[in-house]
Amino acid sequence: MRRKGGQHAGRMHRIHLLLFLICMLASQPWGVSTNMRGTTLADSIAKVEIPKSIHSDTLSLPKIPMELPDPKPDGKIQISVSGVPRALTIHGRLQLHLEEYIKNRGNPVSAVVVVEVKTGNILAMAQGKNPKEWHSNTHTALHEYFPAASIFKVVSTLAAVEELGLDSQHPIELNHRCGVVLPSDVGEVPHGKKKRKKTASRSMSMEEALGRSCNAYFAKLGARQLGLPAITHYAELFGWVEGGVNAVKTDFTMPPSSFHPSETGTMDPFDLGVLAAGLGTVEMSPIHAASIMLLLANNGVPKKLKLFEEPPATIISEAIPPARFGADTSSKIRTMMHKTVDGGSASHVFHQRAYSYLRENVGAKTGTRQGRLYSFPKNTPANGLLTTWLTLVYPYDRPEVVVAAVVANNEVWRIRGSDLGAEAVREWDFERRGLVASVEKPFHKGKRKGKRKHR
Repeated sequence: MRRKGGQHAGRMHRIHLLLFLICMLASQPWGVSTNMRGTTLADSIAKVEIPKSIHSDTLSLPKIPMELPDPKPDGKIQISVSGVPRALTIHGRLQLHLEEYIKNRGNPVSAVVVVEVKTGNILAMAQGKNPKEWHSNTHTALHEYFPAASIFKVVSTLAAVEELGLDSQHPIELNHRCGVVLPSDVGEVPHGKKKRKKTASRSMSMEEALGRSCNAYFAKLGARQLGLPAITHYAELFGWVEGGVNAVKTDFTMPPSSFHPSETGTMDPFDLGVLAAGLGTVEMSPIHAASIMLLLANNGVPKKLKLFEEPPATIISEAIPPARFGADTSSKIRTMMHKTVDGGSASHVFHQRAYSYLRENVGAKTGTRQGRLYSFPKNTPANGLLTTWLTLVYPYDRPEVVVAAVVANNEVWRIRGSDLGAEAVREWDFERRGLVASVEKPFHKGKRKGKRKHR
């Protein structure tokens, strides 16, 4: 009996020792994935705070087909969601007009979104070339890899007004043309090169720089005054959030826009200036662009973008979310955006006979970027396109509608984003007044090469 008891005690000792070793091994970080900063993967995931409302809503939101069906005789458009037909907020005649306008102008890779400010209802979501033809897996209005280009200057402007308290007349001295960003703009001199001989400089105000989409102005503003933390913070307010989280509220599935300015929290001054000017690797979809204008139009208070009509009995009033920035800031930025059509980068379109009557009340921002759209495979017709934007608020002092239009062409083009955006707001105005608009002839007669880049 003594021998058996000793064997039993020995086995129990070995079992306890084995359990102790297992616990010790489990507590060690040896088998845990870590990132470059030494934190565990679990810690990294914990730092990405996904609001429960966004996470849960996203899981149940319906997916929009690559092509929307034609309107029914009553003007309504319906799509099937889980086998149930659901009506959309889109106005059939407005949608058909914009689709016909794009088709008559070469049917480029393009999309235009029209949103009612009061309700957040999407009134039009038209696209050009079939997404399958240029290797997209979503409706063009949801394609999140269009370069944001100079639309990102709105982020820098918001940071300057809200964070630094600068006004529309804030001056910055420029000694070269607006279209380029030089190391000297951010206080750097290339290694081994002497300082450039000073040339005659001119002072430019913020509203003129925004209207003309002046890259040099915003590069100086971003690198010398704003800094990366401020730019990142205000980019997040407009819906660019790292970690794959969609911060734009919608009632349909919308892919998040890419924004990864820096993984270390710091950035080279020149790269920071490039980012502030809208020349960084920042992408967005036309729907995201429309949400930016909607936030400005709604005085900084977020409003959900709605594509589905709901029966009156199921409508539940939602709590008004807190403002992301002040109404006074929104008004200042919209007023500065009016300079885009009043002598700025979209003035050529709004001086045309068809759109000139809108000019006094439009606040807009253009964007142009030559380069690869990052999701397009190499050696395809969509690779290396000239991407042009127009985002606008109308009227800018008492907004009723916002528009986001993008057109991506090769070097030969017939319309730009500014043409498509102007046509959209004109047709919306005609619809509102019960008139019927005629599709105007292209502004550029025949074909013309697009030479403007990076504006």
